[in-house]
Amino acid sequence: QGPHDFLAEVSNAAMDAGVVVVTSAGNSGDGTYTVGSPGSAANVITVGASTNTRGMGILINALPDFVDIKAYPGEFPNFDGSDETLIDWPGADNLACTSAVSGGSLNNEVVLIARGTCSFSQKIENAKLAGAGGVIVYSDDREPGGMAKTDGFDDDIPAVMISNADGLAFETALGGGALSPTTITPPTIVPETPNLLAEFSSRGPAPFTGIVKPDVVAPGVNILSSVFTGWELFNGTSMASPHVAGAAAVLLQENPGWTTAQVKSALATTATDLGQAWWEQGSGLIDLEAARTTNAFFNPTNASFGVFVGKKPANGSVEISIDSSVSCNVDSVSEGYVEAEVDGDTLTVDFNGGRNAETNLHGGFIKVDCDGELHTIPWGAVVDRRG
Repeated sequence: QGPHDFLAEVSNAAMDAGVVVVTSAGNSGDGTYTVGSPGSAANVITVGASTNTRGMGILINALPDFVDIKAYPGEFPNFDGSDETLIDWPGADNLACTSAVSGGSLNNEVVLIARGTCSFSQKIENAKLAGAGGVIVYSDDREPGGMAKTDGFDDDIPAVMISNADGLAFETALGGGALSPTTITPPTIVPETPNLLAEFSSRGPAPFTGIVKPDVVAPGVNILSSVFTGWELFNGTSMASPHVAGAAAVLLQENPGWTTAQVKSALATTATDLGQAWWEQGSGLIDLEAARTTNAFFNPTNASFGVFVGKKPANGSVEISIDSSVSCNVDSVSEGYVEAEVDGDTLTVDFNGGRNAETNLHGGFIKVDCDGELHTIPWGAVVDRRG
């Protein structure tokens, strides 16, 4: 990467030649400067990932107190949804890291075990040796997730993970007894909270140049995709960028005369704000219907002031051209050392950090009102006084 990165330059040239280039930001989040190449190219449409309305999950029910408790599938066999008997692990502690329970003393029950100290495979092998028919592992202070196997263990019984809070609730309810019937479903599609920025999604600003990246975000978590054996759910900004590429194709099919810059503007400036920073979400989540009906185009789609190093004044100005048949005016400017004004068909954005702007990622959003339609213009400036 860098100001003369070959992939970035080729991608910019393709945009200049009339080819809309949509690229993923990368999956190295959630730190700053993690956006990859060619996503660091100024002209391309760089896409981060947001959450979807669905996910792959497992539901545990032990009526009447436990309804649709979410569990996470991993590399161990799945439960089949049959009625089970849930008990607490009968060993000296709830970690099941030693085989202190005599072999065959259990009768195919599902045992509740705590996460930590030893591998998942060690715990599940010990449960199997004791005669358990399956395992529910509850997490500690870490987020629950799919459990990976470790080679060399006899651990081929069903096992899933739940949260710490749910695990402690089960511990209390069990109280040395059993919950029966307990049903544990096979992996199924479950509702999730949409429009959250994915933790793995690479963040900007672009390395070396400090420009605003990503440009937009799109769903990239739990995306239903085909595989040779049927379908799977996948995560990644490589799942998000095809949504934007498809949206760009729709725009060009309806408007074959649009330039690449107009396509980028339509998608970026009409995006929905997800409440994240400019270097995390760009303009926000794409809204294809808003892009289709846009009444103004902005070029460039953001005000990137680059990097200011040392003690010199951090000042800059960016002029953004506006192509619109309606009048446009600045509606709001986020707090910072920035001023914005529309004069005719030009939006001028001035960064006046001077010597007062301290080491930081300065930035925010400018809202431009074009006859009632609000357009979002991110701005960003990197100030580093340590030099």
